[in-house]
Amino acid sequence: MRCLSVLTLMTGFILSSAILAKTSESTAKATAKTAGPVKEAVAEYLPNTFVLKFKNRATMGESTSATGITSLDGLMAAYQVTEMKQIMKERAFKSSMVRNVAIESIYEVFYRGDVSPVEVARAFSQDPNIEYAEPRYLAWITDTPNDPQFGSMEQFSQVFASEAWDVVKGESGDVVIAIVDGGTDWDHPDLINNIWNNADEIPNNNIDDDNNGFIDDVRGWNFANDSNDPTGLPNTPSNRRHGTHVAGTAAGVTNNGTGVASMSWNCKIMPINSGSPTRDNAISFPYVGILYAALNGADIINASWGNAGLSRFEQDIIDIAHDNGALVISSAGNDASNNDITPQSPADYSHVLSVGSTNKTNDIKSGFSNYGVSVDVFAPGSSILSTIHGGGYGTISGTSMSAPMVSGLAGLIKTLRPEYTVDELREQIRVTCDAIDGVNPGFSGRLGKGRINARRAVTDFSIPAIRMKNLSFIDSGGDGIIDASEAIDLSVNFINYLAAASNINIELTTSDNRINITNSTVSFSALANNEQQTGDFRFVVLPGTPEDTELLFVLEIDAGSYTDREIIVLTVSPPPILDHNTGSITTSLTLEGNIGFDDIGGLLGSGFLHNGNNYLFEAGLLIGRGSNQVSDCIRDATQSEQEQDFVPANGAQLTIVSPGQIANEEGIVLITDSAAANPLGVSIEQKSYADMAAENQQFIIFQYTVLNNNASDLTNVHVGLWFDWDVNLSANDYARYDASRSMGYVMNNPTPTQIAATRLLSSNGNVNYRAIHNPNEIYDGFTKAEKWNFMSSGIQTQSLENVDVSSMLTEGPLTIPANGSVEVVFALVAANSMSELETNADRAQAFWLNPTSIDDPVNPVATDFQLAQNFPNPFNPETTIRYTIPRTAEVQLEIYNALGQRVRTLVAGTQNAGAYDVVWNGRNDVGEMVSSGIYLYRLRAGNSVLTRKMLLMQ
Repeated sequence: MRCLSVLTLMTGFILSSAILAKTSESTAKATAKTAGPVKEAVAEYLPNTFVLKFKNRATMGESTSATGITSLDGLMAAYQVTEMKQIMKERAFKSSMVRNVAIESIYEVFYRGDVSPVEVARAFSQDPNIEYAEPRYLAWITDTPNDPQFGSMEQFSQVFASEAWDVVKGESGDVVIAIVDGGTDWDHPDLINNIWNNADEIPNNNIDDDNNGFIDDVRGWNFANDSNDPTGLPNTPSNRRHGTHVAGTAAGVTNNGTGVASMSWNCKIMPINSGSPTRDNAISFPYVGILYAALNGADIINASWGNAGLSRFEQDIIDIAHDNGALVISSAGNDASNNDITPQSPADYSHVLSVGSTNKTNDIKSGFSNYGVSVDVFAPGSSILSTIHGGGYGTISGTSMSAPMVSGLAGLIKTLRPEYTVDELREQIRVTCDAIDGVNPGFSGRLGKGRINARRAVTDFSIPAIRMKNLSFIDSGGDGIIDASEAIDLSVNFINYLAAASNINIELTTSDNRINITNSTVSFSALANNEQQTGDFRFVVLPGTPEDTELLFVLEIDAGSYTDREIIVLTVSPPPILDHNTGSITTSLTLEGNIGFDDIGGLLGSGFLHNGNNYLFEAGLLIGRGSNQVSDCIRDATQSEQEQDFVPANGAQLTIVSPGQIANEEGIVLITDSAAANPLGVSIEQKSYADMAAENQQFIIFQYTVLNNNASDLTNVHVGLWFDWDVNLSANDYARYDASRSMGYVMNNPTPTQIAATRLLSSNGNVNYRAIHNPNEIYDGFTKAEKWNFMSSGIQTQSLENVDVSSMLTEGPLTIPANGSVEVVFALVAANSMSELETNADRAQAFWLNPTSIDDPVNPVATDFQLAQNFPNPFNPETTIRYTIPRTAEVQLEIYNALGQRVRTLVAGTQNAGAYDVVWNGRNDVGEMVSSGIYLYRLRAGNSVLTRKMLLMQ
């Protein structure tokens, strides 16, 4: 499948009152989060490019078309990679820079063809040499001076700017504010005298004098056209208008008798055009722009843009900026949504100061502004007058306009206190805000620390800033999972970034009636500047709390006149993902009707592995009886989220029994379609069978017993499975239909050596089949009407050639009596030739029609291939993992975090039969200590795979 994404666009700015469109809602699974539950939604990304990070600080030079690593060069050939280029040239890093993040190991990769960057990145991320691979996501652009238009800038009086200017002006220091945006008209009469000058670069000599990888970058850089002129482009007028407006608000020339004033009163502006070369309002190079700013000495980096969701690459760049003394200030977003529920990037990344918007003459939240405890501060952003491209002035609204006001304030504080660290600078802005809950009663408690107060920010240094640094928990069951009826011991580490505090009381609160907090408060007598203390809380999750429930807590911090708040989000029993393994085929089961993966993009689950090769991108169950009544769990009309129509029945568990009655492994789960917008009112008992006898290793059987919970008959019911097969790495495959076997299959070429198939084994209704041409038919989204058409229209397209394909195979129409049931059964079959496919498919049919009982099972994987629970568990600082393998095999032992991201490879190579003990010290592949939380350790030996969970406590 191509053209998918995992993030949501964040609208950047609003012209007059027009609020740009917003999207998002599908919750991604995570076990413990402190920045709010992650959401999945629509995003866009640069075509034919992605980023990857090598493990172990490996580098391949500044640019290469081959790595010398067989597995990677094979992927590069398969996906027509033309170049792999360092995200920032090695020579851009000065010896004095902090390099905790292996930025030299991050590369941008360019390739040809029509395959989506999501698919290509997923393929590369599975290589053992790669730490992560991701698409390059687009972001969206969300003083008493004598300047003649100052009187129209009421926002300054609202934040007490004139009083702050009596204490400090940016012109008295050398603070640099980088404007990473859509381009800045740097020679604007009200900007040119404040434009940053790269003193180490000689203008116009066509030489990279400072050896930073950019020639003649005297005033910044233009990533949109790869030039040294950071002006916005004529074909993206909104971009250049926006960037120039932001620059003027943050640091336009003040007290020059011309135009407007700026918040910083003459800090220096480092203009960086990170906009799209072709798409207006789009920021194509946002994090490369931040990296350039950080590496070239910016103190403050303004990011008036964003999108929804979180990225490891993007957090890496933010970490580099933080480690090298640059504070990133970001707009919170213009969706009028709660960032505690739908995090925005970069606003919700660690170290970032996020800014919401108020009116410019009062403290009422702007109607468009996002909000939440996680939005740090607010500033005027409605109808803000500033510079615009072409030497003029104009009014724009948005949190994009609020952020540069805060960036300008940060410039004033940094001028006054140049010794301040990034954390101290960020917190000084926060703690000196004025609360605005009183005039916004509908948003009380969700407006961060309030509206900025410039006067207090530069005069009052007596306020502490007590923040949550990290957390961990121990559950009474000891398995590192929060379950209903369990008592949870929660340990939170706090740090005070600013003035000393005393008589500190911290209370853990919640409005969730499924939680009983039994130990809610901790107290510290004092916390000095930069001192840390740990507090312990305890709560009980009440019986009956459903799995995958997100529990929201608020920490209320009180130290005399200082108060603060932090949010914590924990997840109850994240849905399990279990693997079937025949010895030749491995595939995953979920609680929601998906097969292979529990998500789009393939992070959660094993896919459909045949002899170690994954053939699957996405798959799942569909049940329908009309175009307006289809229940399913596959991608939706936006093509970025999956439908979530199926949920486990009350109290239902996903289990695999080994050995079973007729197969070595038998899975079972009961789900319902009660979450659908128009449910059929059915329960579905899903049973699955994976057998290890030699003749049965090439198929897995899925049996669906559909129970009608209605008082009347259900007619015209169709039940089926949809698969997006990617047999070739390029995802261009060949589809066929075998009418004699009611079987659709996808293969790697017309004379195949790799085949994946779906065969209908039951015969209660007619067969419906369609091979789907993904680019022409569902790249624009997969609607319910399309799904119904494909699953109910008989035998349709039977053959496709050399294209990205998916397939739909269903049985129907069926009639299910009131309170009765019907059984529909499929076999997933793999083969290496057409003759093998026919043989394996016929064996699947025979196995189903004539099952034999396993009275004395021979199960070498269950008996001899073993992965023990790590010990100790929970652990700190290290733990031992014990496993046995029955024969010589290629072995991989890897550690994954709760989001399914690989963090460490412990074993990779050939091992002889025997028992092994491996110690993990809690560090990732580059030697960095990972954070507390739940981790998965996965063992592969040949075609066998086992996975367990463990808990790291820091």
